[in-house]
Amino acid sequence: MSKKELEELRYDTAVALLKAMSPGSVFQFAVDKQLQLLDAYNPEELKNLAAQYKLYEPTTKEKGGKGF
Repeated sequence: MSKKELEELRYDTAVALLKAMSPGSVFQFAVDKQLQLLDAYNPEELKNLAAQYKLYEPTTKEKGGKGF
């Protein structure tokens, strides 16, 4: 099997496995992969990334129900 054929087989297998997963499982799988990628970042880089995506922006939603 050539290198290209092996790469295509891996890709096709990965797609098939993901298609068999529930949407929640796919999301968790993506989160796990992001955690692996973010492991290489230092704390300052993570803070900058968090600021870029506004992770620490306070919510504006009021607490308590107001009914209909």
